[in-house]
Amino acid sequence: MRAVRIVEALKRLLKAQGITYAQVAAGLRLSEAGVKRMFSRRDFTLQRLEDICRVARIGFDELARTAVDEHAAIARLTAEQERALVSDPKLMLVALCAVGNWTFEQIVDTYAIPIAPDGTPLYSAVAVPAPVPMQVPAPLVVSPSAPAVLPGPPMPAMLQARLYPSNDAATRVGMLSGTVTNMMTGKGRFQLDYRGEVLVGEATRAPGDDHGGIANAYGDRGTYMNCTYRMTTPYQGTETCSLSTGARYEVHLGS
Repeated sequence: MRAVRIVEALKRLLKAQGITYAQVAAGLRLSEAGVKRMFSRRDFTLQRLEDICRVARIGFDELARTAVDEHAAIARLTAEQERALVSDPKLMLVALCAVGNWTFEQIVDTYAIPIAPDGTPLYSAVAVPAPVPMQVPAPLVVSPSAPAVLPGPPMPAMLQARLYPSNDAATRVGMLSGTVTNMMTGKGRFQLDYRGEVLVGEATRAPGDDHGGIANAYGDRGTYMNCTYRMTTPYQGTETCSLSTGARYEVHLGS
């Protein structure tokens, strides 16, 4: 399985650099059909692997690191996965809770999920926060035989983002809208639809600043956006965003 991961990582690195099988074949003085056969069968000697890395100017350490990183975690969602999340608010909420390291029990305790007679969840119903009854605070008594129950992590807050044009390039496109999910951990998730292309990214709080930070979002067609933001509360804030198309926007977060 390690060999499979290395070959798959090599194929992705070649594709990322725009290097074709024909170019690899020319560099190795082999036929293109022979190179394709090697990749399909994953039949490589160590020397051949080093030769391909040399032709593509890929460091062997970079290849090994890519194989390990891609096996350890998924770095990005596919466009189809992103569209599935955007089209289903309930699925998006579960995904955000999972990114925030919520356990299944914490999600179920926080949200009311209708259950069918056979015990399966009814996902067609809209999940709403479970009501929390008001209680009079009681003295905390810690028994040696019963560990104290710690509160769960803060619940993520999904904010509406309205992007107002601030230059001619943005005016030609018009006002945009998207969502920002504050994970309440110094990080957030940012997404919007720009001319039919879904841009998804992450917001990160600046070191030493409890209210400001940066956000970046990328689309599957190559468009990207850079933003700086400042939160006045966990549920309201402003941003200034620039796109790779030259468009600039002023963003209002929250109500």
